[in-house]
Amino acid sequence: MAIMRPITEQPASMKERTWRTNIETPSTAPYSIQFYRETIPVDADENPVGKAVQEQIGVNRLFDAVAEETVEIATGRVTFLDLIDGLSQFADRWADEEYNKPPIDPNPIEPTP
Repeated sequence: MAIMRPITEQPASMKERTWRTNIETPSTAPYSIQFYRETIPVDADENPVGKAVQEQIGVNRLFDAVAEETVEIATGRVTFLDLIDGLSQFADRWADEEYNKPPIDPNPIEPTP
């Protein structure tokens, strides 16, 4: 016998979004970027009302093929390589921040005399 549960909310629409992005920059191969998408049933207020269905095959582009493609953002028109340069700067800054954190004491409990 199956356990039945009534469906109380029906989706008003389906929302598609990127759920994962990979940026691959190997030292011996062309750089590439992949996006993986998902579709989510949502109600009229854009709240999820069901389980997301993830696309397992990514959208793949080599950097060289899309380097000069542009998008409009709040500060103006930028190329794909401008965005990658910005991400690279964030990565370098955050790596420095992680490197400069004080070491975690392996034994934070001090012995009692």
